[in-house]
Amino acid sequence: MSCDSEEPPTTDIRHEVLHEIGENVILPIYHDMDEKGNALLAAIRAFRANPSVATRDAARAAWITARSPFETAEAFEFGPIKEPPPGLKPLVDSWPITTTGENSIESYITDSSNFTKEKVANYPLDVRGFHAIEFILWGDADNGILPRMDANALHFLEAVTEVVVDGMSKIHDAWDAGGGNYIRELNEFGIDKGRVYNTVNDALLAVNRGAWHIAEELYDEYLADPINTTDPAKGPRSAESYFSDNSFADFHDIMVGVKAIYYGDWDGVDGKGLTDYFASRDAAFDAKVRTMLDELIAAVEALGPSFNSTVKNNTTLVVTAIAKAKVFYETLENEGVAIINAE
Repeated sequence: MSCDSEEPPTTDIRHEVLHEIGENVILPIYHDMDEKGNALLAAIRAFRANPSVATRDAARAAWITARSPFETAEAFEFGPIKEPPPGLKPLVDSWPITTTGENSIESYITDSSNFTKEKVANYPLDVRGFHAIEFILWGDADNGILPRMDANALHFLEAVTEVVVDGMSKIHDAWDAGGGNYIRELNEFGIDKGRVYNTVNDALLAVNRGAWHIAEELYDEYLADPINTTDPAKGPRSAESYFSDNSFADFHDIMVGVKAIYYGDWDGVDGKGLTDYFASRDAAFDAKVRTMLDELIAAVEALGPSFNSTVKNNTTLVVTAIAKAKVFYETLENEGVAIINAE
């Protein structure tokens, strides 16, 4: 059966799961992302005001800290972050980036010192976002490019960070009940009533898709591209967060998000997640997915602490993680979707 009531019965496990995932997982993570984004901007401004190794290192730490909830949130990448296309994500994150040469980060820094948030927001995606910040803070050791501390670069850095943090705030505000109130879309249904999802099943499919889609990206892009030795555009340097060697932390945080969505638990709150729904419909399937998730998490954890090093020295670990991510994705995408569609 399906339901399109604006006030769904609380006894329906689908409604409970959607409500608790939204309130207990999605909103808190986006709130954390918003706060850590503001802290990143403060650290970047302090670095620009007083350029030193100490303030640069503080800015680096703030970048890593701010990136963590953003990566965790990739497990529920639906709604305003992607809709309507391209959504709000390009304000925050884009990869790959162009660091040198024509129309690159370095060329923009050289050609101008008149940087504003509004101006930089209209720059091409490949010269802004999280990884433009990363490049300026860490440089590119492979090519002998040092971190930047000159006035133009730090002005550019601040403006780029303002765009990124503004995007993070917009994503949070779009979900928050006091803002765009997208959280309502996980609780009320009916396109004819102005809601995004026609039925509770449509919303549940969106949440399920968030979990399997990021697993698909993990194996098909994030892990596969860096060990691709045949495509000149790929290889070890194609790993996101390569300059800072933060890729392993990215992958770890992605799996933290997938686990939070599947179990419905976050920050000490024991809520309902996809596991509760699937267990109520097919306990054997839920048990299988739990095992697959555990195995995938273990395979991802084996890629650290330096993914750059693992890619160059132990590709077998990457191949194993790819296989685990693929089977997890295929299971949720095929069997999981079929269970939801059978309602």
